[in-house]
Amino acid sequence: MRQNNPKDAQTLAEIIGTQENYDVTSQIASDCGGTGVGSVRSIREYIIHPDEIKRLGLGEAVVVNKQRFQMHRVQIRQVG
Repeated sequence: MRQNNPKDAQTLAEIIGTQENYDVTSQIASDCGGTGVGSVRSIREYIIHPDEIKRLGLGEAVVVNKQRFQMHRVQIRQVG
């Protein structure tokens, strides 16, 4: 669920972990668009970023299945 304390959100994101992704860049020129020059590099990024944890709404939570590396946003409703 949402964490307002930045350190708590950071800690949760670190516990949940990271996943491999790719950072793709391309160079553009102001007069002709793309130059054809660019790069691709492997990066590690949070499965859920601390900022996303801090922005969860009322009753929203994130459920992470680390065995399947899946993340789902869920809405928690009060019953009764």
